Amino acid sequence: MRVRRLSTSLLLWLGLTAAASAHHLWLVGEPHMMGPPGVFRLEARTGNEFPETEVAVSPERIERSQVIGPGGPVSDVRWEALSDRSVAEVRLEAPGAYWVTMELRPRFIALSAQEFNEYLAHEGLTAILELRRRLGILDRAAHELYAKFAKALIVVRPAADAPEPAAETVVTKPVGLKIEIVPQTVPRLGEDLPVQVLFEGRPVGPLQVFAGAEGAGPATAFATDAQGRTRIPLNRPGRWNIRTIYMIHLKEPLRWEDRTVEWVSYWATLTMEVTP
Repeated sequence: MRVRRLSTSLLLWLGLTAAASAHHLWLVGEPHMMGPPGVFRLEARTGNEFPETEVAVSPERIERSQVIGPGGPVSDVRWEALSDRSVAEVRLEAPGAYWVTMELRPRFIALSAQEFNEYLAHEGLTAILELRRRLGILDRAAHELYAKFAKALIVVRPAADAPEPAAETVVTKPVGLKIEIVPQTVPRLGEDLPVQVLFEGRPVGPLQVFAGAEGAGPATAFATDAQGRTRIPLNRPGRWNIRTIYMIHLKEPLRWEDRTVEWVSYWATLTMEVTP
């Protein structure tokens, strides 16, 4: 039933195009993700290691991008594609925490057996690699649809003599992305950050979650439990990224135009700034 329902929803997605490769999508505040009320400059970057970028996100690929505050969506975000990144500006006047989200339309990719197996190993999708081994299809090429969902935590600080607004209700509340990483507390330097991965609003796991700070080298892998939960030690100040991929094998392959799709993946990233 699950596979049949997912296949039907995939048929409703429009604008799927071929992709030569897939990279992670990061949303970052540039140069910072915390600041006084006013205009925040945002960048959407795509790359293999946070926060590098190789290509811009074309506006027609964006299904939806919003600013979400304590009361829900505040505004849509308009992005402009530059040479290797996309940029936007949002004005935030009320102190507090906000999420900036971006949802990209799925894309199709065809990979050789070796390319697909190496990609699975690199991204920590060991359960899918083991599934291919059990099914005896390690030597079979793969046809995949992948979709990306990103969110970034922006914090508007109050004046020096004003009380700090409560951020917990915004930080720990899901924003409704198809897949998302949800902090269970407000991020604090020197503490573990418990997070949970949700797919269609429900816990999903076990998965591999990768996390790391800007300039700290390759991200560290953390295994979640069956409820998608893990803990990430925030041991370094600066901008952080947390990412994961959830992949599904379609037992009944999906026909899309003249292609057959048997793998569907959902990519999630969360970016934030951790300060002393």
